[in-house]
Amino acid sequence: MMKKLLIAVFILASVSAAFPAPWSSSEKPLFRIWGGFDRAKYSGQPSVYTVPEISIVEQGPRTGASFGAGLEIPVPQSVLSLVTEINYLQKGEKELQYYLNELQGEISYQLDTLGLTGMIKARPSRVIPVFVLVGYEISYILRHKLGELDMLSETRNYDHGLVVGGGVEGQCRNLELFLEARYHYGVANLLSHENYPYSKFGTRALVLGFGLKFRL
Repeated sequence: MMKKLLIAVFILASVSAAFPAPWSSSEKPLFRIWGGFDRAKYSGQPSVYTVPEISIVEQGPRTGASFGAGLEIPVPQSVLSLVTEINYLQKGEKELQYYLNELQGEISYQLDTLGLTGMIKARPSRVIPVFVLVGYEISYILRHKLGELDMLSETRNYDHGLVVGGGVEGQCRNLELFLEARYHYGVANLLSHENYPYSKFGTRALVLGFGLKFRL
């Protein structure tokens, strides 16, 4: 039920951006652009041949670049806005390989995505510049590599999942600045088949971005 509701929110935000109504000056859509970084990891555990206490593989987060641009559409006479944007995220993870408790090396999974995100933004107070976000993301897999090995043939073409977050914002002359944190919780199994060290995995990413907005 929650998944269907968030998909409906995503569609509503996208349609509202594509077919705007007449706006008063305070209700005009804002163009928003941001950049930052993310800390990403896979949800699944690799079923690799390890011997406990002798040979161990540990999962760790991968840090990547992220940025996006889109529209923020205020809902008249409410504390809500609809946000729709296109974003680029570098997800994946690192795997740390230990032998007899000594680190032998690490290897990175690189999963780059181009996503379309629809969110509801709520700012309960005009005085306190804090807002919260909830929405849904659908993304296309641009690249998936394990080190230098191309993994696209092992991976589905798309990912999708929940987005929750919040941040602070403020006015600076004709611009509005914001600092935002989001958690992207992928619900899709990205594996295209079972012949793989993972039985299944999904994406997880904590995204921190700084951006600006201006009225169109």
